[in-house]
Amino acid sequence: DVLAGSRFARFQGREDLKPIIVVPASMRATVHKMNIKPLVTEGKYVESEPRAWAGRLAIKVEVEGEICGTKMSFRVVDSTRGFSRRDWESVVAVFVDGTTWQFKDWPFKSMVDLFHSMKGFFIHFDDQPLAASPLIQDTVGKWGCTILTLRRNARHQDAGVAGVFWRTLENFMRRKTSIRLERPPNPTPTREPRAQRPGGSRLQTSQKSQSQLKSQESSGWKES
Repeated sequence: DVLAGSRFARFQGREDLKPIIVVPASMRATVHKMNIKPLVTEGKYVESEPRAWAGRLAIKVEVEGEICGTKMSFRVVDSTRGFSRRDWESVVAVFVDGTTWQFKDWPFKSMVDLFHSMKGFFIHFDDQPLAASPLIQDTVGKWGCTILTLRRNARHQDAGVAGVFWRTLENFMRRKTSIRLERPPNPTPTREPRAQRPGGSRLQTSQKSQSQLKSQESSGWKES
């Protein structure tokens, strides 16, 4: 049974709120904004096309999957710039590239809190030696991400990888998990004090002039 307060329950029956999947903002990534849709919805991996990548910023990408017997639409983004608290609370999955730089300025105190709040995935090809890779040992392995493996020359097996992705995400969304944001995203910047003009403010200048005038009058000296 789906728990009340689970991530799935947050979106159930909500037309105005969609779960979010974050992908790397790099054409070199195995999965990114321009090729995630055919992989997870059609079970077919597609290589990157430089011409298509150039126009990605203007394209909105959504993918559909079945979670707990319900068809759901997911927003796919490769940038979290301008995210509100509601946006962060809607992120349910992130495809990682293995670098901590990917999470620069994300509002989480630690990687433990980040991957408690969303499910991490790392996808690679079978001819990449992951077992000996420091990248996997030092980052992805410690983060507890699910590793998805594509066969380099077996596109007919891509559907199986897509199936693992959806089943893993469904298991995560069935759980009752808290969202451990460290700070309010995008805090309102404080206004800097207005720079003071040389010579001080008008009030200070006026007071100074009056003081000089009184001093001149008392000494009997006037400007010619």
